Amino acid sequence: MKVTFILNTLNFSGGVKIVVQLANGLQERGHDVSIYYPLFPKFNGRINTQKLKHIESKVPIHRFLSVREIPKSDLIIATSWESTHFVKKIVPKKGIPVYFIQHIETWNYWNTSEDSWKDEKALETYNLPWSKVVTSKWLNDNLHASYTIPLGVEIPEPCKKQYNGSAFGIYREGYWKGGHVLKSIGGITLLEDVPQEELERYMRDSDIFISTSMVEGFNLPVLEAIAHGCCVITSMTGAIPEYSLHGNLVFPVWQWDNVNAYQTTLDDLREDPQFMEIRGNRAREEAKKWTIPKMVERFEWVLNDIINKKI
Repeated sequence: MKVTFILNTLNFSGGVKIVVQLANGLQERGHDVSIYYPLFPKFNGRINTQKLKHIESKVPIHRFLSVREIPKSDLIIATSWESTHFVKKIVPKKGIPVYFIQHIETWNYWNTSEDSWKDEKALETYNLPWSKVVTSKWLNDNLHASYTIPLGVEIPEPCKKQYNGSAFGIYREGYWKGGHVLKSIGGITLLEDVPQEELERYMRDSDIFISTSMVEGFNLPVLEAIAHGCCVITSMTGAIPEYSLHGNLVFPVWQWDNVNAYQTTLDDLREDPQFMEIRGNRAREEAKKWTIPKMVERFEWVLNDIINKKI
């Protein structure tokens, strides 16, 4: 089948990374896949000048000035609320529309508890009469999607950790990412805008990963961390209950902004290296069920099912 993904921009985000991994995987399975993104995003006056740096694309990526440049395909996949604007202009003439949703994109609401006009635009798109594909039970519960696919990560080679209590977290802008909470936790390393290679090195060499988000569609970094054998102290967002056996393979903080809960759990873990090693190894084994090939296989099945139901 011929598949075209429509991104709104190329940025350093997990969402874009997943789209590229899916595109790469579908092409490896014999499909004709391409990625398009606009030179001028509809809801952003700046020219799209970003380049893909954190993952290699094995499929062609094109920047378009007009939607007329987007080819006819079996499936046209919107990957964000902004990109639905372009997809609406070309379907069904150029393909069957699919909406791949990795988050409820009400960013201003998550940051301020007040809806903006962009939040309202995002919410409107979730009512489009398209096949919707989401990545977690949490998203499905809120959006009542047609399909759910489990995301996956690359499973690293086993490495022997020291389990001496080294801990880190990833600082991201935005209130809902919990960066202000992360900064209040003592004795950890904060990473910000680091290359993928450096992030993987920290996951390989560190014992503890801390995630403090208020909300996530999936929370891929937590899955990546447990795949590296890290003990993870985390708020329970996105798909974490699904890939951590309902929290039994991570150390959950049920009130996402409770700094004392993160700090106390961190301090307690550091006092028991043997327990850290046992829990980290158990988590690593569970993560092996959540791989990129399985993600691609499920996504391929979903796309075929959408096509078959339109025939």
